[in-house]
Amino acid sequence: PEALNAIAKRAMAHKTGARGLRAIIENIMMDLMYELPSRTDVRKCLITKEMVE
Repeated sequence: PEALNAIAKRAMAHKTGARGLRAIIENIMMDLMYELPSRTDVRKCLITKEMVE
């Protein structure tokens, strides 16, 4: 829930509203989307408030 609140606050700060949510999440996940598929030691990915901020 803390990460979701941070994402929503970021969207509101940038005045992008709901449309900006996808862009914010993609920005946070960009490196992970390319790195994680090749790693066999990772079972799940958890987005934290610290990652958003």
